[in-house]
Amino acid sequence: MTAISLMDPSPTVLKPTDTISTAVQEIMQHRYRQVPVVAEDGAFLACSGSTAC
Repeated sequence: MTAISLMDPSPTVLKPTDTISTAVQEIMQHRYRQVPVVAEDGAFLACSGSTAC
């Protein structure tokens, strides 16, 4: 098994301009522990959620 086989090709992500309400909604709706925050170019910036990435 490879890492690519475990990855989601279209992951849920947040933008730096998204509200806390949006972050909470995504986390609750999908039952995620965290959601990555990415820049407009797709670069990883941080994680939003109850645990560290």
